[in-house]
Amino acid sequence: ERGFSFTFPSFLQFIPLFRHLKAIRGKMGLHLGLEPFELTHGWRTKPQGWLVEQYHAHNALVTKTVPPEKLLTFNVKEGWAPLCAFLGKEVPNEPFPNANDGANMRRMRASLIVVIYAWIPAGILLGVVTWSAVKGTWKAAPLL
Repeated sequence: ERGFSFTFPSFLQFIPLFRHLKAIRGKMGLHLGLEPFELTHGWRTKPQGWLVEQYHAHNALVTKTVPPEKLLTFNVKEGWAPLCAFLGKEVPNEPFPNANDGANMRRMRASLIVVIYAWIPAGILLGVVTWSAVKGTWKAAPLL
């Protein structure tokens, strides 16, 4: 395993979910006959519409290889009915969740930015306090 680094994606190796992200990204598109990383990086040099073609090729391959009784082609705008019918479950007596709207996406983005960057000032503050305490220069504010 490589050592700690702030560069992407090795910094993310310390987050279990992202540990193998680079390897996974290299395999994306291999099932379509593409070269490693061609889908995730090579698209920049491809003609307009190339990614759309790969999207349709992937969907066609899935439709061709997955048995119809095991494949649900689903649009979330259809709500609970087709999903529950496919799963053999009752339709819940509550509205279908709509968590992918613009407002929620903006909130998730803001939360992610806080999670990603909040450790930087917290780490600096902790370092300053620790260094000051070790050096004996930290003085607590007097109480009234």
